[in-house]
This record gives sequence, C-alpha cells and structure tokens, in this order.
Amino acid sequence: MTTNFMLIIIIGVVGMIVQARLQSVFRKYSRVRFAGGLTGREVAEQMLRDHGINDVKVVSTRGHLTDHYNPATRTVNLSEGVYSSASVAAAAVAAAAMLCPTSRVPTWASSARPIIAAR
Repeated sequence: MTTNFMLIIIIGVVGMIVQARLQSVFRKYSRVRFAGGLTGREVAEQMLRDHGINDVKVVSTRGHLTDHYNPATRTVNLSEGVYSSASVAAAAVAAAAMLCPTSRVPTWASSARPIIAAR
C-alpha cells in the first residue's frame, strides 16, 4: 500500500515539475514576436487551408493553454492568449492543436478489409 502511495506522490510531483516548466517556456516565448507576424488563429487557419480542410473552424475559448481540436464540433479551440497573439509561443501551440484535424486517414485505409473477419 505504501509503495503505491509513494508512486502516486512521485508521479504527481513529476507532473507539477513538467507543468511548471511548460508554463515557464510558454511565458518566455510569448514575449518573442513570430517572424511571420501571424496570430495563433491565422497560423491555424493557414494550416487548414494548406491541407485542403475547409470544414473545420478556428474559435477562441476561455482559459490558459486549453487549446485542442474538438472532432464533435469540428473546431480548433484556441485559448484567448494563443488566438490573438502573434508570438512564437502562440504559433507553436496553434500548430500543435492542428495535429488532429490535419491528420487525415489515407483513402486506401478507409476501404481496407479487416485482417480478421467478424464471425
């Protein structure tokens, strides 16, 4: 029982250290202007256009680093600070939030037969 408890404590402490480091790096690069001059919203929209995706919207959402893709609503939700900022951090976070909608399943995969047939 105490081994499990210690493992939980260690994982929690490591999680807090990682979170603090992430926040620190985000703050640092939030002060650096993105060379392209695009906001997080513009980076996300450009990536969608570049991949030929026209049915996903980019919207602003409350919170800090709450950026994500919602497949149910087909939206890329960027936190307020990322959505309107033209910083390196905003561009990086917006690009990371775009990983799901720009990862399309190849056409051959959708028509492939299963390896094991259902009985």
